[in-house]
Amino acid sequence: MAKIKYPYENDSIPNIEKLIKDLVLSSSKMYERSNRIKLIPDMDVYIKVEDKSINVLSAENPKGKIECSLDLRLLKRILDRKSHWNNAEIGCHIEFNRSPNYYSPDIHTALQFLHL
Repeated sequence: MAKIKYPYENDSIPNIEKLIKDLVLSSSKMYERSNRIKLIPDMDVYIKVEDKSINVLSAENPKGKIECSLDLRLLKRILDRKSHWNNAEIGCHIEFNRSPNYYSPDIHTALQFLHL
């Protein structure tokens, strides 16, 4: 099994500037989609892109913050709808750093809408 690659591992590394622009655009679309179904974020959410933490969701009165780290090739696939955030999360391809260690169901539901 160690020699088997995930499909995204065969992709080339995406252009970082374009990836950040797509992430910011996806973030605004995610916010609109989550508002429609009345999700209320209670934490600030950041996604690491190389050495930068990009804010993708802000809470009015945050209880803390979550920083998500994942392979940039997988992130590109998620934004382009070739992969899905939920599958990446369930498959343990995303690392979450919560501060404080508080689980917010609405945040994880909202992140499913992170795509172009």
